[in-house]
Amino acid sequence: MNLPVLFALFCAASFHTSSLAAEEIKFEPNVKAAIFDSEKVAIASEYGFEISESGQILDGPQQGLKEPEDYSVLLKDEELAEVFSQSLYGCYKAVRHCILPEIFRWNTKALPTKIFQEGNSLTFFDVSDILSITKDTIGVAGFELPPVEDEAEASLVFYVGSVNFLALESKHYGDEFGVAHFKEYYANEMKGDDRSNRDLTSCYVSTFKRSEGRVAIFFTPFGFRKCLPQSLLVAVGLNETGGYFPSVTGSDYVFRKSTNADIAFLNTLYHPDFPTQRGVSEVKGFFLRYINENPIENLEH
Repeated sequence: MNLPVLFALFCAASFHTSSLAAEEIKFEPNVKAAIFDSEKVAIASEYGFEISESGQILDGPQQGLKEPEDYSVLLKDEELAEVFSQSLYGCYKAVRHCILPEIFRWNTKALPTKIFQEGNSLTFFDVSDILSITKDTIGVAGFELPPVEDEAEASLVFYVGSVNFLALESKHYGDEFGVAHFKEYYANEMKGDDRSNRDLTSCYVSTFKRSEGRVAIFFTPFGFRKCLPQSLLVAVGLNETGGYFPSVTGSDYVFRKSTNADIAFLNTLYHPDFPTQRGVSEVKGFFLRYINENPIENLEH
């Protein structure tokens, strides 16, 4: 992606300090949990980890400044395979349109992108942060988002603006779940219910037109730094995962740069031999063979 070219599709505005990594994220996994591989944990120091006697990860490799430790390398391969399959098949019907048990992936990693914004919603620094987020999540797996002027040519569409604007655009787009999402978000704002909106987030991914070769991401200019990373992974085929798993897809939003697990998931999903039309056992088996041939600790960012 070329910043000047993409920026031309937006509108330049005022200067401000980027808040992309403004708040430090606290995250304290314990290697005595069942998902960890005891043999890998025994040599954790070789991977750069410092672990307390009680099993808490005190320090270790991170994918970015103030990101939590990426402990993907310490997990059991079978647990990674399980979460990978859950991410592929786990679409929440109460959140968005789901066509299950289909696995989705694009036939290319170059996704022409069109941006619609309300007025001059995005500043230069907003655009810069969007580019950084894209690079740090799906860009590390080879995805590119070339900008296009014609909406008909776009595979990925961004809608950026106020909550009311996003609700209206979701309605025009034909996505009832998107409309409901932003109506609830707006209602919470009016009630001052910040707790509910921390869980809801100001991003919404519409898969309503995925069968037509299009995915839309709706987000506000003030909240996207938290939720856009996950939205981009959903857009390319990895759905949300729950729990405290080292992944941008996690429902707690503590990871915002793709972890080794995320890259392994994306590389496997977009492998030319990946069994998209097969069942869960075949998918897990393929993943296990992939990381056996491509050890997760050796994946490049």
